[in-house]
Amino acid sequence: MSRYLLLIVALALAAAAQEPLHNAALPGLGGRVTVTPGPGVHRNTGTPAESIVDGNAHTRVVFTGVPYTYRFELLEPMRLESIVFTTTDLPTEVTPSAVTVTLSDGTTHEFALDPRPDPIPRGGHAMTFPLGATVEWVEVTATANYEAENNWGGLGEIALLTALDLPGRLTLADWDPDAPTFIDAAPAADTADVLPVTLPPRAEPGVWPRGMYTPSEIDALRTNLDLPRGPAVRAHLATVSEQALERVPDFPDPAGPMAQMTDRSDEIGARHDRISRDVGTLGLAYALTGDERFAEGTRVRLLGYGERYVDYPEHTGVNRQDASKVFAQRLSEAMWLVPLLAGYDYVHDYLSPADRQTIVEGLIRPAITMIRRRVPAQEAAERTQRNADWRTTDPYTGEFRTMGNWLNWYNYATILAGAVIEDQDMIDLAAADLREAIAFGISPDGLWGEGAIGYQLFALQAMAPALDIAARHGVDLWSYRDNRFLQMFESPLRYAYPDGTAAGINDSGRASLGGWATMVYDYAWLRWQDPRFAGLVNESPRQLHNSEGVAYQSQVYDELPEPPSIEYPSTVFGALGYAIARDDTKFALLDYGPHGGVHGHYDKLNLILFSGDELGGEPVFHRYEDPLHSEWTIQTVAHNTATVNGLSQIPGTGKLLQFSSAPGATIMRAEAMGLSPGALLDRTVVVLDGAIVDLYRVRATRPVVADRTLRFGGTLAGTAVGATFGLAAEAPIGAVNGYQHLRPSARADGSQVSDWRWQTAGGELRATVAGTPGQELIAAAGPDNDALLILRQTAPVADFGVVYQMDRWGPAVTGVQLLTPGAAGEVGLQYTQGGVTHRVLVNHDSGTWSEDNKPVRVE
Repeated sequence: MSRYLLLIVALALAAAAQEPLHNAALPGLGGRVTVTPGPGVHRNTGTPAESIVDGNAHTRVVFTGVPYTYRFELLEPMRLESIVFTTTDLPTEVTPSAVTVTLSDGTTHEFALDPRPDPIPRGGHAMTFPLGATVEWVEVTATANYEAENNWGGLGEIALLTALDLPGRLTLADWDPDAPTFIDAAPAADTADVLPVTLPPRAEPGVWPRGMYTPSEIDALRTNLDLPRGPAVRAHLATVSEQALERVPDFPDPAGPMAQMTDRSDEIGARHDRISRDVGTLGLAYALTGDERFAEGTRVRLLGYGERYVDYPEHTGVNRQDASKVFAQRLSEAMWLVPLLAGYDYVHDYLSPADRQTIVEGLIRPAITMIRRRVPAQEAAERTQRNADWRTTDPYTGEFRTMGNWLNWYNYATILAGAVIEDQDMIDLAAADLREAIAFGISPDGLWGEGAIGYQLFALQAMAPALDIAARHGVDLWSYRDNRFLQMFESPLRYAYPDGTAAGINDSGRASLGGWATMVYDYAWLRWQDPRFAGLVNESPRQLHNSEGVAYQSQVYDELPEPPSIEYPSTVFGALGYAIARDDTKFALLDYGPHGGVHGHYDKLNLILFSGDELGGEPVFHRYEDPLHSEWTIQTVAHNTATVNGLSQIPGTGKLLQFSSAPGATIMRAEAMGLSPGALLDRTVVVLDGAIVDLYRVRATRPVVADRTLRFGGTLAGTAVGATFGLAAEAPIGAVNGYQHLRPSARADGSQVSDWRWQTAGGELRATVAGTPGQELIAAAGPDNDALLILRQTAPVADFGVVYQMDRWGPAVTGVQLLTPGAAGEVGLQYTQGGVTHRVLVNHDSGTWSEDNKPVRVE
C-alpha cells in the first residue's frame, strides 16, 4: 500500500483519535474522482483528475478560472470524519480561497481556505474541516481563488478521512505477493561482445562548420552523394532549396497572435516551422555547393529571428503545463531551433561579425535560456558548486526510471548551440544530461523507459545526432557504459512484428522500422558497422533537406550488404513488462509492466496479436487536445484486457508468473493486484501450433462486475445462442471510463459456447468463447469503428476462456469448454483440433507451485 500513503495531517488526526483513519478518496481504497469545469473555465486535460489524490501536493489539476467541481464516488456508503485540503507548493499559481462541499445526504458546507503561507512548505499547506456524516459521494466546488502571478492553478490534494478499515476490506487473504515465478526466456537485451566504436572527427577550434559536420565531413558527404543512392537526393535538395529561396520569410508578429494557443499544429506555428526548415535546408545547400544565394537566404532568415526573438512573449497554449516564446511549449521550441542552429553553422563564415552578434545574442543564447529555464553559464556554475567534477562524473547507479523523451530535444538544441557558438558550458551541460539519459532512461532491456516505441524512435532522432556533436567536441557517449546506447537501436528489432512494424503501446501509434523514423540508423551503422542494421539503412529513405520530425541528414548512400535474415526468439522485456511469444505464424505480446508515466494507458494484461498483419493492437491514438484521447484511447475498456465494475484500472504494475517457450507451446502468465480495489487480475496466454488459448480470471473480495474485452481490427460477426442483433440505436453501455463511447450492436447469453469472427487486416480471426453460467456477451462499436466483444460476469470470481484460431494456423477448433478438474484452485480450458484434444490447466494455488508443478501446464 506504499502508493497510497496518507497525508501527514491524516496520520496526526489518526493518532489524536486513537484509531486509524484512511483516505477514502484514494483510488486504491475504492475512491473514484471526476472533475467538471464550470462555464468558461479551462481545464488542462494533460493534468488528470487523479492528481488531486496522488499524495503529491506538487501535482495538481490545472484550471484557469472558477468554478470547478471534483466528485468523489466512495467504495460503499461510509462515515467520513473530516475533509483535508492541501494547497500546492507552487507560489506563482492561483489556489482556491473558498470551496463548497456537497454531500450525498443533501447537506452542504462552505469552507474558507487559508492563503498559502510564505514560505510555502514543500508538501503544501494542509487544512482540516470536520464532516461527521455517512455518505456515498462527495462533491467539492472551488468558488473563488486567491490572486497570483499566473491566472491558472488548483488544489494540491483532497483527502476524505474515515475510520472504516478499508485496507482490511480490500485484502485478498490468500493472495501471495511473493509467490514464486518461473521465467525461462531469451534475453531481451543484446549480450554480445562490446563492438568497437568509430567516432566522427574532432572539430578544430575556430573552424566552421563544427556542429552536425566538420569541413572534412562535408567534403565526404559531397563525395558520397555520387554513390548509388545519392544523385536523386542531391537533385531533390537542389529543388527544395530553390523553392525555399522563392518563399519570402513571413515572420509571425511578436504582438500576436501566438502559436499553439489551441492547436499544436496551427497556422502560426506552421509559419515558424517553415522558416526554420528553410534555414536548415538552405544552409546545407550552401555548404555543399558554395552558392552564395543559399547563404544569403539563410542569413536573412536568421537575422529576422535575431532581431525579433526576444520580443515574442512567453506564453502558455494548448499544453497548459509548459510555456515558451515562439511556440507554447519548449519541445516545439527546441525542435524549431535545431535547423536554425545548423543553418548558422553552415554560413558562419559568410556572416559579418555584426550579423553573428545579432544572431547569437538575439536568438541563440536567449532561446537556449528559454528552453533550459536557466542561463547556461549560471547553471554550470551552480553545478560546479555542488560537484566540481560534474562535467565528467558518471551518474550510473543501476537505477532505471522513466525520463521524458522531450528532454533529449532540449539537450540536442543545447549541445548544437554550444558547438556552433563555441560555448563550452552549453556543450558540457547537454553532454552531462545526455549521459544521465543513457544511464537512467534506457531500461535494462534496451527499450526507452516510457514504453512507447514511437517515443523511443523520437528520442533517437535527437540523441543520435547529439551524441555525434558531443564526440566532435571530445565527449564520447557512444561507447559509454560498454555501448549502452547501442541497445536503443538493437531493442526495437527484438520487439518488432515479423513485418518490421512494431506495436504502438501507450501513447504511440504502430511504428514502421524502415520508414523516415529509422533514417537515424545511419548513425548506428557509421559508429558500429553492425550488420544487423544494414537492412534498416537500406530500407529507410535518404534525405538532405529538413522536414517535420527530421532534423538531421541521412549519411549513407551506398547499398549495404545485408546478412541472412535474423529470426528473433520469444523473449521477455522484464523492465517494461512485455512478454513476447513468437512462432512461424503468430506473435503475441502480453503487457504486464509499469504504467508508462504520462504516456501510459490503463491497460495492464493487455494482449496484442499479429499474424500476417496486426490483428488487435492499441486503440486509435487521438491527439492530446482531442477529448477522445482521455475519454477513450487511454481507458481500459478500449484495450484487450478487463475492467472491474465498469471502471478503468488504477495505474500500477503487474508481475510475470510464468514464461516458457518450447517447440509447439509458449506459455505466458501474469497477474496484477490493486488495479481495481480488492481485485486480482490473472491472465494466461498459451501460443500453440494451431491456436492461442487465453484464460483470464478476475478475483475480488466481494462480488464485482467483470468485463473481459476482446478488441481486434475489422468488422465483427458472431454466432451465439439467443443473440439479439441490430441494437445500434441503444444508448451507450455506460457513462464514463470509455463506456460512454460504446454502442451495443448485439447482446447474447454467454452460458454456452459461441463463435465470433473479426475480418482483420491479417485475415479472419475466430474467437471461440467458452460458455459460463451467468455470462453475458455484448458486441459493441467504438468511436473509431472499433469492433469489440465484452464478456461480462458478476461474481467474486470470474473465469473467462477464449481460443483464437486462423486458417493458416491449422484446422478448425471445436469442443471448447472451461474445465474445473477438481484440484484445489485449478481451472482449465479444453478444445479439439484435427482430431486431437488439447488442455491448458492453470493452477491458482501458489502454495503448491514448484519446478515440478508449475502454475500452467499444457496437455
